[in-house]
Amino acid sequence: MPSVFGINNLKFTIKNDIMIENECDYINVIKREIDDRLVGKSSGKRAILVFFESNRKLKEFYDSTALGSLKELTVYLTEEASLDEKEILIKRATTSDQITLFTRTFGRGTDFKCDDQIIATNGGTHVIQTFLSEEVQIKGRTARQGDHRSYSMILLDRDLEKFHTEKVDIEDVKKEGFYISRTVCLMDATGSMYYLLHKCKNTVDIMFERASEILKEQNIKSDSFQLQFVVYRNYNSREDKILQSSPWETKPDNLRAFMNTIEVEGGWNNEAIEIGLWHANEENERENITQVILIVAEQTGGRCEMLDINSSSGSQMLTDLITEEILRNVGGSTKGNALVEAYRKIFHKDYT
Repeated sequence: MPSVFGINNLKFTIKNDIMIENECDYINVIKREIDDRLVGKSSGKRAILVFFESNRKLKEFYDSTALGSLKELTVYLTEEASLDEKEILIKRATTSDQITLFTRTFGRGTDFKCDDQIIATNGGTHVIQTFLSEEVQIKGRTARQGDHRSYSMILLDRDLEKFHTEKVDIEDVKKEGFYISRTVCLMDATGSMYYLLHKCKNTVDIMFERASEILKEQNIKSDSFQLQFVVYRNYNSREDKILQSSPWETKPDNLRAFMNTIEVEGGWNNEAIEIGLWHANEENERENITQVILIVAEQTGGRCEMLDINSSSGSQMLTDLITEEILRNVGGSTKGNALVEAYRKIFHKDYT
């Protein structure tokens, strides 16, 4: 499908971006999704590409009253079009404020190029797939040039039968949250946090080993989470020291190597926690993050635990805190607490 955006910049989560609708609501939900996605994050207009399984289904949507005022922005392309028409409409499809309907054929191998800066600054092109397929092109091939874009899927419930798939099967996947959990661990790296950073360097392997063990026991892929370590210092620190971040990792080796380069410094001026949170927001714009674990000297909202960084049990407490929150996040609302309980049965110790 659109070979225009790099796969690493695709914004798509199973929990939020798959909708399963009955026949009465299906067309209206497609129209609403177009409406919702057309306006970007800077209030500029994006380009919307909608893919249908057949000419008949495409025409049903295009001719429906649901499309309403959007019809003047909408064009469609089917296999019957001439080569000139195909070339013109494919080129126009990735321009701002344009809605283009395609049959599924154009989801395989079509070269969609996006040079529109309005689209680039508003979240990129959005792709909507309106049928279930065995192919991955429509989502995966929309990213050859590193541009940001997003993707959603709207399915008609009765169409799932051809794949021997029930609506409840997909809903279960969404509820169970078997998606990549992406956690930013944001830490103060000023002088008072020396012992914390030292313990973090020593426990990163243990965090990964324990989380992976619990996930495997629960028949969940051990690489269902990614972790990024981020440290911040004071506003009067050097520019290259105010904020430092690791790559996103599913294995501990590179995180440990990153932490071994980090030394505490500063502590005599306002701490740059806002820059740390700004970084988390920037990461979320690139690809959704699912939680931020903030380790600071003063209590904030959310789950808070007192961590005595000078005690002999500090490393264990730090390991438990981060590992439990990763497991809770991977499991989601239905399995998160069960994963944490499984972890505590094996690894939890009394810190008193």
